[in-house]
Amino acid sequence: MKKFMEIYIEIMLLVLLFWMVANFWIRFMPQYVTKLPIPVYEFLYVFTGAGESMPRDPTGLYSPEPNPVSKK
Repeated sequence: MKKFMEIYIEIMLLVLLFWMVANFWIRFMPQYVTKLPIPVYEFLYVFTGAGESMPRDPTGLYSPEPNPVSKK
């Protein structure tokens, strides 16, 4: 049980460290983060809590532009 708790604490510390780095990166260096691929950027944005109110459609994908309507 003691070994399990040590592993658990180490994992939680790694997650906390990752969150702190990602949060700093999103908040103070957005010019570099926005150059990442969109799925990576969205993951970091949501992971840091900045994207809690990010709108999503039922499929889980978000497109800021509606589908273009063809005029014939």
